[in-house]
Amino acid sequence: MKYPDDHKAKTRERVLREASRAIRVEGADRMSIAAVMKAAGMTVGGFYAHFDSKDDLIAEAVNFMFVERYAEFFEHLSEPDPREALNRFVEFYLSMRHRNAASGGCPIPALAGQAPSLPPAARDRFLLAVERLTRGVAGRLEAMGIAGAREIATAAMAEMIGTIILARLNRSEEEAKSMLETTLHSVKTKLGLTVVP
Repeated sequence: MKYPDDHKAKTRERVLREASRAIRVEGADRMSIAAVMKAAGMTVGGFYAHFDSKDDLIAEAVNFMFVERYAEFFEHLSEPDPREALNRFVEFYLSMRHRNAASGGCPIPALAGQAPSLPPAARDRFLLAVERLTRGVAGRLEAMGIAGAREIATAAMAEMIGTIILARLNRSEEEAKSMLETTLHSVKTKLGLTVVP
């Protein structure tokens, strides 16, 4: 039977999507190739048609997480209103919707604790993706005429990531929401998105 031309690419994407979810939820070290392939509707025998090793899969899945999650954000980096681009990003990031989307939200909170034990190629891709995202925020701040954009972007990202991690650990929806709202105000002020009296 002849497969469509894009069959291999679509199959690979299914595997990467399932591996991304498993890494976020279970951790890269506990991710099972057999479980990932089963979730993707494939047998383990088909794994090596797409990846050289488990480490290769992890590195590609880390890259996939960031490409998938931030494609829209990066598309808006050149839009006329940098303030609106940042505002949308920050409001989503510090929302209950994002807090409750641990298996599909920003990969940074899920991977931060795993980073030291990730295979070297995966760790490199993770660090490059964090750097790219931080540069994206800094670029919008520069377009807004804010001095010290790089330092402000780094501090804001650290605050947002830390808050999401803590909000996900907090079992109280009310307390998590309060944490997110407090940080939202703090980060918007830091990024010049609100007027402070």
